[in-house]
Amino acid sequence: MKKRIWYILFLIPLLLTIGSQRSAAQNIPNQSSNEQVQIILHKLLFTEGNLPDPQKNTGEEQVFFQEAQGLNEVSFSVYDVTASFYQLRERGIDVTTAQQQLAKKGQEIGTFVTEQITKTVGNEAGIAQFQLPKQDAQGRDQVYLFQETKTPVNVKEKSANLVVVLPINNEQGQELKTIHLYPKNEETTPLSFLEKKIQGDSSVSFGEIVTYTVDTIVSDCQSYQLIDEADDHLLFLPDTWKLKIGGQEIHSGYKMVSHQNGFELTLAKETLQKMVGQPLSITYQMQVSATAILDEELKNNVTVTTEREYLQRSTAIRTGGKHFLKIDSRNQSPLQGAVFLVRNQRGKYLHQTKEGVTWRMSSEGAYRLTSDQSGNFSVRGLTDGNYYLEEIQSPKGYIKSEELIPFVVEKNSFQQNGQQADPLKVKNRKADFGLMPKTNEKNSQFYVIVGLILVSISLWKWRKKGENK
Repeated sequence: MKKRIWYILFLIPLLLTIGSQRSAAQNIPNQSSNEQVQIILHKLLFTEGNLPDPQKNTGEEQVFFQEAQGLNEVSFSVYDVTASFYQLRERGIDVTTAQQQLAKKGQEIGTFVTEQITKTVGNEAGIAQFQLPKQDAQGRDQVYLFQETKTPVNVKEKSANLVVVLPINNEQGQELKTIHLYPKNEETTPLSFLEKKIQGDSSVSFGEIVTYTVDTIVSDCQSYQLIDEADDHLLFLPDTWKLKIGGQEIHSGYKMVSHQNGFELTLAKETLQKMVGQPLSITYQMQVSATAILDEELKNNVTVTTEREYLQRSTAIRTGGKHFLKIDSRNQSPLQGAVFLVRNQRGKYLHQTKEGVTWRMSSEGAYRLTSDQSGNFSVRGLTDGNYYLEEIQSPKGYIKSEELIPFVVEKNSFQQNGQQADPLKVKNRKADFGLMPKTNEKNSQFYVIVGLILVSISLWKWRKKGENK
């Protein structure tokens, strides 16, 4: 980092010295002001951590950057800073210092000349070519400022300004007709990894508390905002929110604003600078509202926005239920007034709470389902699985079922695309008080037994009466 700061502040590798080392007051009277020089920019991108040490551009072509690649779609603007340069020289400022000052001030001290975008030329990417006058109208050697004005998102920062003072000579003192410049950039840590997960199953019940995790990488950027926004029926529990960077829970260096259905996280610049490349993990919980729509996805979205990137991920949960229809076993007519309890596979009973549902071993106070005048009733807000109805009261004039009635809650068992799913038919047999008992008809059996006792008593009395005669 220190090397990078030094590189930006002093701009040493980007300053071209005057090959002939002539004074600014010297001119070349025999040189035509219509002559031009070709300047070729080779825009180079190095992988993160592999940016070479600062070195002077000689103006000659170089072929030793094998660890770099050419970078297209980078815009460079050229500004004429000749007048500003010679003003500094007249004040006794040396060439190198004048270049540094001009590079630091940038375009504000120059006049716009032209702009080019790097592209592939031949087999080399990252090329921008310029044809520029060698002298100004006063016959002075031109001085140009090259400024990077548009950079792709995968670059840490724009390269520093280049100041070129003409002419440029090679080591043999010969003037270069073509000047090669090599502005360099370092590739940023990509924010390509963003993951949002649910701890546990995606099938949930009313009132259930769901744990979410968000995992990403702190990228090299100046601004970082993470926004988590969930369905209206998912209620954020702010006390459960935790942030870890580099495996350590942190409590400062960020701002977190909570909402009913999510939160916004903004990392401070100091945190970004210290934590570049570190894994960032957020865990938190949300509660499923009892007003959630059954068999529809309850989505939870997360977005990460920096000045270079925008990423989005989403996850979803779902809650379900089941419709039932109480009917006469003979004529299929609907039956009103049947009352049921719901049991799970562990034998526990469904209870309703303020937040949703829960399961208890006791049937006292358990949630009751009652068939309406159309025979319909339903259970809502259950996770996928196998359940049972326990009939505790039959419709008037019908025999109560003594067996548990199995049913299944699964995706679309309650509704699909707004259409109600087919109900499970639950049948009841009308009470029959005949002498012959029927399956599951304990009341009938009772009356048969009573009848037999009465008949036996009558026969006994009849025989007794005969003996007395």
